[in-house]
Order: sequence, then C-alpha cells, then structure tokens
Amino acid sequence: MKEIKKILCAVDLSENSINLAEYSSTLAKALGSEVCVLYVAPTLSQYVGFHVPPSSIENFVGEIVDGAVKNMETFVAEHFNGVKASGKVITGYAAEEILHYA
Repeated sequence: MKEIKKILCAVDLSENSINLAEYSSTLAKALGSEVCVLYVAPTLSQYVGFHVPPSSIENFVGEIVDGAVKNMETFVAEHFNGVKASGKVITGYAAEEILHYA
C-alpha cells in the first residue's frame, strides 16, 4: 500500500469546515501524515464589467484575504492539535485552484 504523506483539506471556513477538519485530523494521526488546510478566496474579477472600478475590487479581495489569513491561523490552531498542519490562503476560482494546488 502506498504511503500517504500529505492530506489536502480544502475548506470554506464555515461551520461545516469543522467536520472536515476533524476527519482530516483523525486520518492524519492514523497515517502519520501532515495536513495542508487550503482556503480559496474569490478574485471577483468577473465584476469588473459591471462598472465597478478594479481598484475597489482589489481592495475588497485584499480585505477578504487578510481576514481569511487570520481566520485560517485560528482554525488550524483549534482543529489540528497533535497534527503537523499548515494553512494556506490563495485567490482564484475555488474548484480550479484546489485542483491546481493538489
């Protein structure tokens, strides 16, 4: 059987993410694996055509990312005790970015 060294745990930082974190943490402990917790913030670039200045969108996305980074640190600390885990926040279209990261 192949050894599983890393587990990707993609979350949206909602209440449902807690269940996924518990499962990933349990699996990591059982397999001796490390966990990468990933959150993908939307770029909102699709709204540029709606007469929203790009700088406003960039500022808003920046605020989302800053908040997500702070929440990610807390989320990982609270839900991955006893597991080597790291959090990462990136921007883009979630499905594509999760697959690309994996």
